[in-house]
Amino acid sequence: MNRIVPRIILVGSGHLARRTRARATATGTEVVLLAREAVGTATADPSSFESIVQMVRAADVASISAAYLVDDRDEVNLEFLIALVSVAPRLPVVVSLFNENIAPHLQAANPNVRVLNPAHIAAPTFIDALDTPLTHTLRYRPVRSNTAPARMVVDPLIAKLSLGFVTMIVAATAYFHAAQRLSWIDALYFVTVTV
Repeated sequence: MNRIVPRIILVGSGHLARRTRARATATGTEVVLLAREAVGTATADPSSFESIVQMVRAADVASISAAYLVDDRDEVNLEFLIALVSVAPRLPVVVSLFNENIAPHLQAANPNVRVLNPAHIAAPTFIDALDTPLTHTLRYRPVRSNTAPARMVVDPLIAKLSLGFVTMIVAATAYFHAAQRLSWIDALYFVTVTV
């Protein structure tokens, strides 16, 4: 008896697409990969959308059970979604969109479209990870060296500027001590406040 192998369309090249493809092939599903790069990158070219539509038609959509649009870029997922809905309006489509503001409009236009936001799905896991106490030790431990610590090198410009600043403070303090007949403490206080 011939078993019919389920087929899906997969659009995307990132981590999510690789994971989706691995899970699908592990269950014996045939994956038809479609890529925006096959069309080109000229988004202003009106024929590029027609190329996507032709690519979708060439994938034999009648034998496809579902489509997963999981590219990292929303605009690519939207282009393929519009092409798929125009070619096969009853085909179930799962689309990954980081901008979920358009999700209600897409789902109202076609009830077979399911919009998922990967960031929204992953956020609780990241929050839980932040609150979970660490139960393991560090894999990397710094090695103590037996050599003496390196001597700190002072930039000659900084040394000259510091010496000039101290000389200016001492000279100004001596001037105000002599010219204004202030005590050494009052002259130093006056110079410090002025500086």
